Amino acid sequence: MTQQVVKVGVIGVGSFGQHHARIYAEHSDAVLVGVLDQSIDRAHEIAQRHGCGEFSELEPLLAAVDAVSLATPAVNHAEIAMQCLDLGIHVLVEKPIATTVDDARRCVELAERRNCIYQVGHLERFNSALVEIQRMITTPYFIDCHRLSGFPGRGADVDVVLDVMIHDLDILLWLVGSEVETVQASGVTVQSSGLDIANSRITFCNGCVAHVAASRVSDDKIRTMTIAQPENVLLVNHASGTVRVYSSLQSVQANDERLVHTVVGHDEEPLWKELDSFLGCIQNSISPLVSGQDGLAALQLAHRIKAEIHTPSAHMEQTSSHPRTATVGEPHPLIR
Repeated sequence: MTQQVVKVGVIGVGSFGQHHARIYAEHSDAVLVGVLDQSIDRAHEIAQRHGCGEFSELEPLLAAVDAVSLATPAVNHAEIAMQCLDLGIHVLVEKPIATTVDDARRCVELAERRNCIYQVGHLERFNSALVEIQRMITTPYFIDCHRLSGFPGRGADVDVVLDVMIHDLDILLWLVGSEVETVQASGVTVQSSGLDIANSRITFCNGCVAHVAASRVSDDKIRTMTIAQPENVLLVNHASGTVRVYSSLQSVQANDERLVHTVVGHDEEPLWKELDSFLGCIQNSISPLVSGQDGLAALQLAHRIKAEIHTPSAHMEQTSSHPRTATVGEPHPLIR
């Protein structure tokens, strides 16, 4: 049975949104109807590149499509998503789902009322390493996350918790599958008007403890996650798409290569897989891998961390310029 081709538009075709346009233009299940950007010149450039329409207003674009990718600055996510969803347009919104929990909740509720696919672009869920570990996860008791990079020049309309750390918060909620019990956090401003470095210790009701470090002013570029569970320890490298499997935390610390094997994930572009999944959800009327509810849950945890950082009585030590060296008092050794 031939699937119906989905008519798609892209709202925001900057450094990341342009790749949404590229993939839709190449995908056999999509027709890229047009693009919209606050820069008319940018919209014209991308439209010419892919042979699609260029739009200067939202309403004409929405009248011509079944679905949109929303890749504008985060402060605009909720307002534009609401306009799309209210018309019954399916939406893939880049993370974070919104900047406030109330706005995110309103979007989720509207999507449910309008029976729309509402997917949140937590791209790491489609990373080959994350795809591989799904079958390897049992009962994690300690997870250590590090996501460090230089200042991006984009996404700075929100702080490092909503821009960077939220990737790992979504993954944690997905992998642990338990309610959050306590949160401790600290952070500092370095280059922007908001937090640029943040550390958090999260305790889940099932006993799992997670340490999450995020920086967007680091000389290093690191995207790793260590997952300790009773039968093994998984060292996930998001950048390389690989998972190294050790027998224990002790063997990791000893760097015992005799006890390790490496799992290599697929080499498909994560964004392609994400957009392919979005199109499939529309065609088959199924829930997305990263739903609006998932995006809302990650945002709620992010704001809980931000609130803890801005609470004078926060229990954690002041974060240093290198989150990897911050002391958080975890009960299990950190893996570097």
